[in-house]
Amino acid sequence: MREAAEDSAINFSDPGDQDEEVQKRQYWPISQYYLRTVQSATATQSSAPPAAMMMKRHLVVDPLFVASLDRTNTTPRQAMHIVAPALKAAGVDADTVSLSTSTIHKARKTVHESLAMSQKKQFVPSTPLVAHFDGKLLPDSQSEELVDQMPIVVSGLKTEKPLAIPKLPISTGEIMGNAVVQTLQDWDGVPDWLAGLCFDTTSSNTGIHTCAITVIQRAFEKRLLFLACHHHILEIISAAVFDQFFKSSGPQIALFSRFKEQWKFIDVTQYAAIDVHVPGVKSYLTSAESLCLCQMKAEVISFLQNQISLETQPRQDYLEFVKLSLAMLGVAGDDINQPTKNLNKS
Repeated sequence: MREAAEDSAINFSDPGDQDEEVQKRQYWPISQYYLRTVQSATATQSSAPPAAMMMKRHLVVDPLFVASLDRTNTTPRQAMHIVAPALKAAGVDADTVSLSTSTIHKARKTVHESLAMSQKKQFVPSTPLVAHFDGKLLPDSQSEELVDQMPIVVSGLKTEKPLAIPKLPISTGEIMGNAVVQTLQDWDGVPDWLAGLCFDTTSSNTGIHTCAITVIQRAFEKRLLFLACHHHILEIISAAVFDQFFKSSGPQIALFSRFKEQWKFIDVTQYAAIDVHVPGVKSYLTSAESLCLCQMKAEVISFLQNQISLETQPRQDYLEFVKLSLAMLGVAGDDINQPTKNLNKS
């Protein structure tokens, strides 16, 4: 019995002095128990989140924070360079906040989806609606390439609601019509109150078989009021006048591009009216034509001054156009703003 006890006892002597089989027999039970104990403790520690991690706050989920990033067109990587130093300057430990480029991107996506769902639930139409749609080539927010995007808006009596701005792979009548149908169907009550369509008089909108308005009317199985917008007719007239003096091979005019690049070298306070007499330049207008133009100039100035006296304008670029027209007609006004990014003859 004493020998058995000695055999089962733990030997703390140097393992190098013992036989290999004795080593295995004496240390195997302790090694297996130790291994199981360590594995169990490690699994428990890994499954339980640290207290610091459990206390982390998701500040980027705040709608005001996401809205500020959207208004300033700030990317998640740029936001990290701003928010992290701001938290440190405010005395907030960044380790207590869930903050990274991935969390900011996910938070913006979550907030956008939540706001879209809330807007859809809050909008309850109760009056006949007219759907407005028009495709435009606009810079993409992700790739910064020009992408065909189509804003879709519904309006009615004291009602105006932007619904969506879908991206289109190509501007065909069928694709545009299907995009409008899908957007209107995503909003409860809108298809029931849909009464008309407002669109441009382009071939993709006003064709016979697969145009956008035909696809939309066929999808909802009811006749709709067509409100065709003819403002592009004036663009055709202005383009014809432009082509008499300048030549262009595409929508981006080289003359306008150079004018935008040289803007910083131009003294915008020194300008002259469009009808100013230039020495050495002969006028081919008759006296009757000159008198008619002077009368029309006075009428246009009176109309523009009346428009600029209004409290509000439908769009900011309308007000800018009114001020620019008055400056070209010789009426002193505010400083002329710098040309926009995309300039074309239309």
